[in-house]
Amino acid sequence: IRMLWGDDMLVSDLTADHVREARDYIKSLKRSTQFSGDLKKMRAVSPADRVSAQTASKYFSHVKSFLAWLEEESHIDKVPGPKLKIVAPKKSSGQRKWTPENLEKLFTSPLYTGFHSPGLIHKPGSKKSQNRLYWFFLLGLYTGARQGELLQLEFSHIHLDAEVPHLKITSDLELKTKQSERIIPLHPDLLLFGFDRFVEKRRKKTAKRLFSDISFGPEGNRTVNASKALLRYIQRIGIDPSDGAV
Repeated sequence: IRMLWGDDMLVSDLTADHVREARDYIKSLKRSTQFSGDLKKMRAVSPADRVSAQTASKYFSHVKSFLAWLEEESHIDKVPGPKLKIVAPKKSSGQRKWTPENLEKLFTSPLYTGFHSPGLIHKPGSKKSQNRLYWFFLLGLYTGARQGELLQLEFSHIHLDAEVPHLKITSDLELKTKQSERIIPLHPDLLLFGFDRFVEKRRKKTAKRLFSDISFGPEGNRTVNASKALLRYIQRIGIDPSDGAV
């Protein structure tokens, strides 16, 4: 307040125009701003030098919080310009989508058409096996589930005898958000390909988890080993991870 309007400005005199002026000034701040008190030095010379919308929104939220406090403490009758805000676009997750070309390359690769040997599953051959990678990729394609969700799947989450076969993603898994809890219907293709047989085979071999032969990584990075296995395969069949794969 003092920096923008001087020491004589009373908070009781603040209007929506003052708040708007503060908002617009915050949007004009230059990156790595040092709050020196010199308004001109703090303002960016060109739009390219300005703080990001996310940073400006965070700064302006402090102004709004201060105004809300003034109202709570009865220093002002009501918050001026309550609807004024800085809209910040949501940050990208950093993940890029698979391209149709890469999907075709993956699902027509030796893992699905026939490979040379267990140690050379990326090389064409006559051997076929519906192994963990085979189903990890297919489940990702047909369900849209995250790597971490698939990696944690236990047999109690797989309901193949239901009227509509489905996966039940529940709160006992480490989920990204509370909203991640959901029921995912299983596409008929998965059963046609033999997913029920894979589940039964795995149930007989493992105690609890469908993909128990892919170990968990450290806490906070559970999918690191799964990611390495998937990444190794797609690179060997000529897919560039920077194109959005994995």
